[in-house]
Formats: sequence, C-alpha cells, structure tokens
Amino acid sequence: AGVRVVVITGAGDRFFCIGGEKEPNDGQLHYHNVPPVVDLYNLIDMMPVPVIAMVNGFAVGGGNVLANMCDLTVASEQATFRQVGPAMGSYDAGFGTWYLEDSVGRKRAKEIWYLNRKYTAKEAQAMGLANEVAPHAQLRERTEALRRRLGAGAGTGTVLVVLDSDLLIEGRNSPARELLAGGPPPKADAGRGEQKLAVAGIVVSSSRDRLPAAC
Repeated sequence: AGVRVVVITGAGDRFFCIGGEKEPNDGQLHYHNVPPVVDLYNLIDMMPVPVIAMVNGFAVGGGNVLANMCDLTVASEQATFRQVGPAMGSYDAGFGTWYLEDSVGRKRAKEIWYLNRKYTAKEAQAMGLANEVAPHAQLRERTEALRRRLGAGAGTGTVLVVLDSDLLIEGRNSPARELLAGGPPPKADAGRGEQKLAVAGIVVSSSRDRLPAAC
C-alpha cells in the first residue's frame, strides 16, 4: 500500500527539536544553513501524504517551525514551544514567519518572534500551534489513533522519523531527508530501543542529555 502517513518526533523523552547551533557573533549573516532548511520545509509542504509532528518535548527555534510546518501536531503535556531567534541573534531561515502567521494570526506571530516567550502545550493548542495535547505516557497511543484515522481505507503504511535536530537544521546529509524523498530504505533498528508505531523504520536518533540554555 506504500506510505500513507509520516510521523516526525524526537529521540528520547525531552526534545522534539531545538533547531541549529548558534552562529558566531561576527556581524555577518551566515546563509549556508538556509537552502537545506528551505529544502526540508518544501519537502514537508509538498508531500502527498499527511505529516504529523509528535512533539515529545522541547520544540524550540527551528524545532518550533518544524512542528508548525507539519500538517497536524500532537503534543505531550510536557512539551514546550518557543522561538528564540532574536534572543540568539538569529533569523528565520525558512518559512517560519509565513506559516506561523497562518496558524496563529499576525499579532500572535509577532509576539512569538519578538518576545521569545515559552508556551506550554495547552497554550500552544489554544493559539493554534497544536491540534491535540496528550498525557506524556499516552502520546504515542494518541498519535497512533490519529494515524489510523488518517490511514483508514487507504492502507496503513507509516514512517516514523526520529530526528536529530543537528542533522536537519545544520544541513548535513540526512537519511531522514532521503527517506522522505523516497530514497534508501530506513534502518530496521536504530539501536535505541524505540518502539515502532506501525512503522516502516526509525531513521535518525539523538543523544541529548542536557537542557540547552536557550530552552
């Protein structure tokens, strides 16, 4: 039946995606990260199947944009959403401001980008950044229920993409991108004990064990 739904989540229990590393403060604009980010957002936007963001923790900076780019977002109660561009001396490298305004409205989008506040999952849901909020222990179950509803009558093939934010936002060659673009088949097991979700495979895993100061 092929892939009917794509689910994007973060490795572990604390981070969905926290964007890229801060560029050096040398007074220059560093554009080398922009094309890969735009490429990824275009890929999600044009994909002919629904893409679900399963936000299992911090969605910060580029991670907040990534969650918003997905068609639907299911967030854990422990998730945190935040933009940090101005606070980090950075800028929107893709469709972040454009799609954010569509999701939450112009005034709220400016608040998110100008003030860099942290928002709980419930606050994110209230403003339109998340469709559903689930207890953390039920996040996969609730996402799976949504996946089944989306795939009803159209096959059940699903891909679970476990992201390392560095691989995506910094623009290194990412097996996640290859998979979404129909490239090499996913690994059978990423060696992290991740439970599959009716899943074709786990692509990338991460080992973040400390909370970055930006969060």
